[in-house]
Amino acid sequence: MYKSFRVVFTIVFISTILNVYSQDKIKLSLERAVKLGLETSKTLNSADAKIKAAQARVEEVSSSGLPSLKLQGAYSRLSPIDEFKISMPDGKGGVTSFSIAPVLLNNTNVRLSLSQPIYTGNRISSTKDAAELLAKASSLDKDKDKFDITLNTKSAYWNLQKSLKYKKLTEENINQIQAHLNDLKNLKAQGFATDNDLLKVQVQLSEASLRNMDAQNMIMLATVNLNNIMHLPLNTEIEPETEATASSSRTTVLNDLIEKAQKSRPEIGATDYRLQATKASLEATKGGYFPQIALTGNLLYANPNQRIFPARDQFDATWDVGVSFSYDIWNWGTTNHQVTQAEAQITQTQDALSQIKEMISVEITQNFLNADLAKKKISVSEEGTKQAEENYRVTNEKFKNGMALNTDLIDAELAILQAKINLLQSQIDFEIALAKLDKSVGEF
Repeated sequence: MYKSFRVVFTIVFISTILNVYSQDKIKLSLERAVKLGLETSKTLNSADAKIKAAQARVEEVSSSGLPSLKLQGAYSRLSPIDEFKISMPDGKGGVTSFSIAPVLLNNTNVRLSLSQPIYTGNRISSTKDAAELLAKASSLDKDKDKFDITLNTKSAYWNLQKSLKYKKLTEENINQIQAHLNDLKNLKAQGFATDNDLLKVQVQLSEASLRNMDAQNMIMLATVNLNNIMHLPLNTEIEPETEATASSSRTTVLNDLIEKAQKSRPEIGATDYRLQATKASLEATKGGYFPQIALTGNLLYANPNQRIFPARDQFDATWDVGVSFSYDIWNWGTTNHQVTQAEAQITQTQDALSQIKEMISVEITQNFLNADLAKKKISVSEEGTKQAEENYRVTNEKFKNGMALNTDLIDAELAILQAKINLLQSQIDFEIALAKLDKSVGEF
């Protein structure tokens, strides 16, 4: 009796904590849960930042092919030196000196420079192509994150649904056992049951109460997990509105699912874009084999201006235009090494793409088989539940009429509980298996 009292006290205590913990309560459909998970995801927010950075990189590379205008200025104070003078006879028997280059101790200049690339060996265009392809890959990376978040949300939702229904089953089992115990007490009063019979049922009731406590804890953990995914307060109580169903309109042809995934999975598209970007980077690297030609222009405003002789202490403006040419005649094979690295990167990316495709085929096959097995288990569990319910009904009637033993009814009660738990597990496993199959095929 003391043990039963302790169990009841523990249940009341945990229930009190649960009521305090669950301050807010909302009804939530599976679709709404997924939407909240996507809208509040920090992972997707980070993915948006990556996309923004990739697009900025495209703009950066594109601007390198446009004219650039730079403004530079400098001032320097020079140390004093002797003035350069020339001495000449003055025709009167004397010598006359005059300055050729006056000493100007302050030097100030402002330069405006214009540069326009004319030919870069396709470096700029190929680098831009690579940047655009990587930006597209970043967008597909975000799609992959969406699939992962959707699957995590669905799994958490169904686990919460399972926990709630499991708790309901344990409560039904407790009521069932309690009714059994009441009947047994009446039989004992009439001399048809023993103290040992009562003890067996009381032990069963204690075990059922412990299962109910586990169910309450499962609900709390599942709720916290789902709230965390949706970024809701962790103490928000959730009442799922979407029920698990055993119906599926998805195609049952495995090869069709694999073929569809090869076209729709974002991992494949993103890796393919990265492969193309690597090839474009290879072309940009090969630009090192070619000369670099650019149109240049400068406007100089300086005091003194070095182009004007003799130097004078005033600001003068001069300009120049021209064409610059540079070509690496010998750089110890640097360009060759860079090309080799780029080619190796292409090979690695090609292998990675092949591995991803193989992995996806295996993943779809596994999820397809798991979904098919889960659906078959539902049918078996439904039949098992019907049989267990009928067995309990018959055994209970026999027990009340003194035609069945106490242990027979205990076994029937355990059997119906286990059958219902198996059915619940099969239904939730099927929903999660479908969610995983959707994700592996490339569908929300």
